[in-house]
Amino acid sequence: KAFGNSRIPGDVHKLFAEEMVQLYQPLRLKQTLFARQSVLEKGSLMQEIPKPGVDPTQGVKASRGVAMADDSGKIGDRSFRRTISEPYKQFSRPNAFGGIKNRATDMATLLLTTVLRNKIEEKMSFAPLFIDLVSAFDYMSRQLNFEHEQPVFGNMQVGPRAKAIIRNAFLFTWESVEGVSEILWTGRGSRPGTPHADWAFGTIMSHCVNIIIDRCEQQGIYLTIAFENNSPILTTRKQGEGVVYVKASDILFVDDLALL
Repeated sequence: KAFGNSRIPGDVHKLFAEEMVQLYQPLRLKQTLFARQSVLEKGSLMQEIPKPGVDPTQGVKASRGVAMADDSGKIGDRSFRRTISEPYKQFSRPNAFGGIKNRATDMATLLLTTVLRNKIEEKMSFAPLFIDLVSAFDYMSRQLNFEHEQPVFGNMQVGPRAKAIIRNAFLFTWESVEGVSEILWTGRGSRPGTPHADWAFGTIMSHCVNIIIDRCEQQGIYLTIAFENNSPILTTRKQGEGVVYVKASDILFVDDLALL
């Protein structure tokens, strides 16, 4: 597995698991007590990975930048991720997938095909809009998520100690680049390469989509699917007894969005 700035391979942690527990336990206790993450764990190592099928002579276009966090930091981040996983699930949109336990992505496909089949039976035009944000994790606003007067993260049902620890994990972060002596301080982004990356961005994404959908619904702009009452069977009847209309929520997969 890839390693971070310490250059300690992940296999070392696997082979000497008992010794590593004794090594990291005091650090984890200090992190919990003082709500601070160590300087090494706040950093990541940037590496270039060649893109398959791209001519290497094209320079930066021929490779993809990948941030690799140190394993020591990942161990601590994963433990706090367990604390935030359920609050994040409750905060996220019902049709948000990716990084959320017990939400199979197959449900996203099922929802999309169900809407498509329903509109075909109604002889209506339908075209979902797929949006893939460019470098979404890298450009996430930490100010909006953690430091604003009413931060998005503040709306999650997380204890004060856990909130302080997670907020600190996004302060004074830095990156090093292979072959470059200077250290780069980072003030935005969801810390790609760490266990925080997906949920930290997901909170912002869910918040923004909620605002968009609420404003659309206020204008009467939303999609519905018609079902037979108390039945999973679709119907093409526009109205009448036994017809139930259900709002079809837009589908969100971390930084990918399907607008219905």
